[in-house]
Amino acid sequence: MRHINGARLFFGGIEMKKFLALFLVLLLLVPIAAACGGSGELRHITLNEVTRSVFYAPLYIAVSRGYFAEEGIDLEIVTGGGPCRLRATKA
Repeated sequence: MRHINGARLFFGGIEMKKFLALFLVLLLLVPIAAACGGSGELRHITLNEVTRSVFYAPLYIAVSRGYFAEEGIDLEIVTGGGPCRLRATKA
């Protein structure tokens, strides 16, 4: 090991802290990269929205343009009816 300005260097001059940081980042990227490989089939997900609203417009547009299908998601949007319906079911 060499020392330059008090820093311990190894592997061609990389400081220990920088090496450990790089190693941890690469270690965390491995599961993410492994999850990227898909089986080719769509995963069905049901999304419950409170009510049909203009606030969900970006979601509706993304579904209609097939963005979820491109990512392997078969998205089904259902409307739950809002908090009034929830109270009615609890009574």
